[in-house]
Parts: sequence; structure tokens; C-alpha cells
Amino acid sequence: WLILDDFIKIPIGSRRIKVGEEKNNFRWGIGYDNDTKDGLFITRNFDPIYFSNKNTRLNIKKELYLQRLLKGNTESFSGKYKPVISEKVKQDLNAFDYLGIEVDLFTKLYGFDFQSNIDLNSLDIEKFKKIINAKSELSKLLYEEKGYNSTKNSKLSFFGAYREKIWNGSLGDIEILSAYGVKVNKRNNWIKNNITKSSSIAVGYGEYQSNKRFNTEEIINRKRLNIYLERNHTYPIWKPNIKDYYLKKDNKYSPNVIPYGLNLYAQSKLDLYRYDDGNYQNLLTLRGGPELTLGNFKNKFFDYSKLSIYPKATISEGKSPFSFDQSIDNHAIELSFKQQLIGALAIQYSTEYNLDINSSKYKEFYNSKYEISWNRRAYNLSLYYNSEQETGGLNFKIHSFNFDGIGNKF
Repeated sequence: WLILDDFIKIPIGSRRIKVGEEKNNFRWGIGYDNDTKDGLFITRNFDPIYFSNKNTRLNIKKELYLQRLLKGNTESFSGKYKPVISEKVKQDLNAFDYLGIEVDLFTKLYGFDFQSNIDLNSLDIEKFKKIINAKSELSKLLYEEKGYNSTKNSKLSFFGAYREKIWNGSLGDIEILSAYGVKVNKRNNWIKNNITKSSSIAVGYGEYQSNKRFNTEEIINRKRLNIYLERNHTYPIWKPNIKDYYLKKDNKYSPNVIPYGLNLYAQSKLDLYRYDDGNYQNLLTLRGGPELTLGNFKNKFFDYSKLSIYPKATISEGKSPFSFDQSIDNHAIELSFKQQLIGALAIQYSTEYNLDINSSKYKEFYNSKYEISWNRRAYNLSLYYNSEQETGGLNFKIHSFNFDGIGNKF
């Protein structure tokens, strides 16, 4: 049994649990995805399967589509003789459409880390190309350095995907029918003069197959070179002295001491895209604003509030031949607010207000996410819903202690 607060008992069976792999410990889950699973569904996880002296791990999750079962039809697939990523239409079900499966594979190959995810939102093999989503990555850490206030690393990755979904603002979810290529990424994180900084430089090259810009029926193939640079700064404007950074008995609702205060966040991103048909995009994005945190999350009522307001603007030049990476919604304000209500109960709301006069969502709130959570020092339970993507679910997280081994008595 998993026992929470000496009160809630959750049966997890006779098993050995390693801290850090909590996501595999729970048999049942619930989720909501209107686009690919027709609404509400439940999941059941199986025990991880290990091979080759535990260097290879296979996770299997089975899904039952409750809302699809109750409706008696599906709107998750394109028409029978239509391309895979064409507009989805209402269709009759067969017995194989009630179930789905998701498989995660992790292994090591000649010094590389390999991970792959395969998701089937039906078991009807006759429409195999329309039910499968797959994504794989073969990666190797080329360099890593850790200091007292800094970390550096460089990573080489080979990637491949089939029917990967990309969220592109007011255009919604765009499917990449297939993609494969290589990328190199260098990341730095450091703190200097109380200013938290990070930078990222990446170069990627690959071949992509997706729908033509603003045309869901025409599929095109293009090679793409992408050079990406990002810089982030967090400036402390008001930083009260916290007397004790160690958790005490009254820290009941958070796994860490709340670093309350006022910070100013600033981000700059440069994306350079070059396509083999002569098209190109040059994108410079500036984003930043205040983040205010109040309270300690210790008292029973309204003792924690967090508000962030991030205006952003993108200066764009050129056009993409695709929809999935076409610059859109170039001016907006990102808003996020989290508030403790009573005890461990808190609510959170995040959204974007569109200020791009050329966008179909001009002067509208979009990409809104609602969340209600039960927060404890040792775990977190949250129910969320994204109104734009029509997805939601129930998350359960155990706050672990970076502990692996027997250790000392305490």
C-alpha cells in the first residue's frame, strides 16, 4: 500500500519501488483527449520489463476509450480514402477502436542513450498508418561540467518521428507526418551577482513531411536547416531575506521553502530557418516581465500567491513552406496565476492574450489551462484541462529526495 498522510491508502501490489521511478508505480490513471481519443479514457500501467542486466526497460500502458465507447462513433481519424493528416470525420466503430496501447523503450547502444515512444489510439490494424504515433531519439552527452553555481553540457541527437504533433498557437495542433535528422545542442546555466542566467545554442538539420502552409490537404517534403540561439536572465527586484532554507514541521504544503519575492524575467530567442526550396524564416522573439510570489504556503488560508505577466513580440522575416513552424501570433501577453485557497487546495490558471492584428485570435484569450491541485510536502495531486487543445487529466507526483541506496537511519 501507498499511505498518504496516515489516512489515504492506495493499493499498489507487492512490489519493489525505486525512488525516481514513481510514474510507473500506479496501475490506473485517467485522462481526456478529444482530438485523438474522442474524450475521456482510462489507463492501466504494467510493471516495467527489464532486459540485458536492466540496461533496457520497456514500459507498457493500456488504454480504454470510455467516451468513444459511449458515443458509438469516432472523430479521431481522417476519411477512409483520405491522406493520414487530412481533416478528421465522424465514422462508425469496430471492436478494435475501444482499446489503445502506449509503449516506451529505454536502452543503451554503443555508448548512446536510445528512447522510443509508440502510441496507438486504436488496435485496428487495417488503418495502421492513422492510429500510430512514434517518436525516437538516439543521443549522447558529448560534454558535461558542473560547478557550484553553474552547469554546462553539450548533446548530440539523432531523431525520427512519425505523426508528431506540434502546437502552433492559433493554428492549433499541426501534425508532422514524418521527420528525421540530427541536432547538436549546447546549454549553459549559471548565477552571477544574484542574477540567474542560461543560454542555449543549437543546430539541427532534417527532412520533414507535413501539410503545406495553410493547406491541410496537400502534403509536401522539405529539408530544413535550423540555427537556434536563446538567452534567459532572471533579475531579483525584491528578495526578502529568508532566515531558514531548511524544511520544518510547519512546511506542510510544499516540498521546499517558498522563495517569495519579485523577479524580472527576460528572454531573447533567434531562430534561423533555411529550406531546400529557397524559402526561409528569420525570427527574433523578445519576451519578459515580472513574476511576483507572496506567502510561505504554511498557513491554512491564502498564504501563497504567484502571478507572472510576460509580454512577448516576434520580429519575423520570410515564410515557411509548412504550417507547423510558420511564425504566427507574433504579439501576445502570457498570464499565469496560482493561488492557495484552503490548506493544501490551490487553483492555477494560465492563458495568452493575442495582440497580433493578423491572427484569427486577435484580441482573444487562447491556449488557456485550468488546474486544481492538492499540495502536500511529500506529494501533489492535480486535475487539469486545456480548453484550446481539448486535453486534460489527473496527475499524481511523489516528491522524491534524490536518494538511491540504503543510506543511514534518520
